[in-house]
Amino acid sequence: MIKVATPVSYLLRHPAVRTRIADLSDCFECRDETLGIQMDREFLYHCSLQIIHPLPDPALKRISEVIRMKPNVKLISFHAATCCDKPCLPDGQMYVEGGKRYNWDELLQNAKSNLQKIRSISGDSVRFAVENNNFYPTSAYEIVTEPEFLSDLVSEADLAFVYDLGHAQVTACNRKLDFLSYQSKLPIASAVQIHLSRPTLGNDGIATDDHLEPTDAEFGLLSSLLESYTRIRYATLEYYRNPDECVRLLTKLRSTIDGVSR
Repeated sequence: MIKVATPVSYLLRHPAVRTRIADLSDCFECRDETLGIQMDREFLYHCSLQIIHPLPDPALKRISEVIRMKPNVKLISFHAATCCDKPCLPDGQMYVEGGKRYNWDELLQNAKSNLQKIRSISGDSVRFAVENNNFYPTSAYEIVTEPEFLSDLVSEADLAFVYDLGHAQVTACNRKLDFLSYQSKLPIASAVQIHLSRPTLGNDGIATDDHLEPTDAEFGLLSSLLESYTRIRYATLEYYRNPDECVRLLTKLRSTIDGVSR
């Protein structure tokens, strides 16, 4: 069964909205910035840490604390956002390279080393995954947005995959690639979750990940993926702007899932 896994966001601080969103959700995905908002059925944790960079003891302790705070979490997903360990964000949107730059093999080894430590904390009850990131035209996004690298990462580190549709659309646009061709090379056969939103496919030639409301086109892509890849267990709407629109989109997400034949 495919579940609607809704991010725990600041929209849930409003009691009336909280009830409406909860009624349309099978479970919730907690995020670092909203860990203080408690919800029933918090089955997923989307962690802001990069699994491909060495994680110091405080970061490992933070993961341990989340596992303790959220005992129902069964899937923890990580970012693979940049190939360097101290990226800068001068415009608030696009990383530029900073600190140590890791090569392909180092990024893989970092992930395997981190996961060995994290699994010793979590035991066998938690599964781990990595999400694909956007590509923006700076060297900070090299390697990590290559589908071959993501496939190696999933395979060698024994990870599941979180497929972010908006990120893939941004990457394809900014690298001037055919979207469906780029998508076909990603490790979607290992996907357990889809993140759904709509990016801005920019007038200035740069696409940006703005978490806009998905249209029929994005819902159609989601439906096709759910039909084709039977390991996918969660569908997540990443939209945070207007509570009424969020409820409408969650209703449409539920309808899309109900229409999938497996």
